[in-house]
Amino acid sequence: MSLGENIKKLRIYRGLKQSELADMANISRISVGNYERDERNPSADITTRIAKALGVNIDDLIWSNADDIIDELSNSLVQYNVNENINMRTSKIHSIFEAQLSLLGYKLDTVPYLEAYYITDNEGNKIQFNLGEIEKLEEENLSYLKYKFDELLKKHKQENKMSKK
Repeated sequence: MSLGENIKKLRIYRGLKQSELADMANISRISVGNYERDERNPSADITTRIAKALGVNIDDLIWSNADDIIDELSNSLVQYNVNENINMRTSKIHSIFEAQLSLLGYKLDTVPYLEAYYITDNEGNKIQFNLGEIEKLEEENLSYLKYKFDELLKKHKQENKMSKK
C-alpha cells in the first residue's frame, strides 16, 4: 500500500475530512488530496505532522499497510476500554470500602508506590495490609453485601406475594 493510500485510509478511519487533517497537520486541504492520490510526496517534516495528526508512528505510516495499522489501533482501543472499565470498577469498589471503614470508625491510608495500606482504628492503632489483602477484603465485602441485598429482595418479594393474596 502506498503512503497516499495509508494517509487516506487512516484519515477515514479517524473520521476526519481532508480539511480537518490539513488543519491538524498545518498544511492545505489541496496538499492532503495530492498526497492521498500519490500525485505529490510530502516532505519528511510534513509526513511527521500527518503521522502525528493521525495518531500513528511515522514508520508505520510510511512502511506499513493501513489495514494492519487500523487493526492494531482497534485492538489497542478495545484493550484500553477493557482496562479502563476494570480500573473504574476497582476504584468504585475501593471508594465504597473506604467509606464503610470510615462509618465503622476506621481510616484507610494508602502508600501507592509501596502498594501498602494502613488501617487505623479509633484508638490510633495502625495495621499494615498489602494490595492483595485489601483487594480480598473489598471483594469479600462486596460479595457479602450482594448476598444480604439478594436476601432482602427475596424477603420483600415473598411479602408482596403474601399481601396480594
